[in-house]
Amino acid sequence: MPDHLPVFRYPNSWGAPRNPLSHALTDVSLQWGEYVGLPDAPVHGLHAMGRGLNMGAYAGWIHPLTDKVQLLQLSSDFALWITVLDDALERLGPTLEVKERIELADACAEFFEGPPDSVHPVLTDYVTGYRDLKARARDMMPSSRRGLWQDRLHYELKACNRVSLTEEPLAAEEWRGLDFYAKIRPFTPGVLPFMPLLEIADDCFIPQEAWEVPRLRKLEENACLVFGMFNDVASLEKDDTGGPAPNVVLMHQHETACTLPDSIEAIAQWHNTLVSETEQCVAELLANYREKPAVERYIRSVQHLVAGIANWHLHAPRYGSLIRRRAVLVPAPELPDTPPR
Repeated sequence: MPDHLPVFRYPNSWGAPRNPLSHALTDVSLQWGEYVGLPDAPVHGLHAMGRGLNMGAYAGWIHPLTDKVQLLQLSSDFALWITVLDDALERLGPTLEVKERIELADACAEFFEGPPDSVHPVLTDYVTGYRDLKARARDMMPSSRRGLWQDRLHYELKACNRVSLTEEPLAAEEWRGLDFYAKIRPFTPGVLPFMPLLEIADDCFIPQEAWEVPRLRKLEENACLVFGMFNDVASLEKDDTGGPAPNVVLMHQHETACTLPDSIEAIAQWHNTLVSETEQCVAELLANYREKPAVERYIRSVQHLVAGIANWHLHAPRYGSLIRRRAVLVPAPELPDTPPR
């Protein structure tokens, strides 16, 4: 291990301790996953995958301030559902021809809008869970908000799914540049679909005109991109198979012929520069929406989500020990993952 590890930085104002109401959610989500018929995850099954993910902690880190336990449970369940689906599609995507990928992306888009009574065979095991998640979410918001909120959720899911199925596999076929990475990565980690949940968690339903502002969309996509960079460091062992991969550290290393530690350092610097640019975007948004407290709360919620996911990485069994060997997060979380006695 090198004496100096690359540092990924977030502003102090972005972070908050994990929500203390989020303990024990993972066990409930695993029971829910069985109830709605989620398929077993390879190699060790759904429960092993779920405990490695620790989606209850994920919900607690990305929603640190909410007092809505039902929302925290919904977010934990959604994290399990979307991870099992994403992992399945990630394994399937490279085995399909381009036309088949496009057809599956179209089928997924139709599924997210409904789902319809008849779905693509790949999606059969996810229908019950998805219907349950959407129904519970609708029950947590005023009826006047449901239409726009649901449209937003559908947009996020469809955008992420289409990129993951039709564009991300291209980076596994041949080495692509960092411009390609910056274009696709905001949509491939499955974080965008959690942003509508922020509106429920922190009572910050944003109006249509604000949602359509390019700067707000840029804030959301930047948030996912900086997450992707941190996640790629945690995923190096899985992604480094000796060939092309949509992992920014490996892409940069291939492009520059540098060492792996030097590549991580370069990506940390890019990450920190992007965080600074995002701070400027936040300042401009806050200046423009002084009279819209819900929009301001939403912006703060996005910041909490970004830092929260990074903190979750350090504690999740799926990633924690791997990323601690490679990089440092500043500021680091202070709240332990076990509930206080």
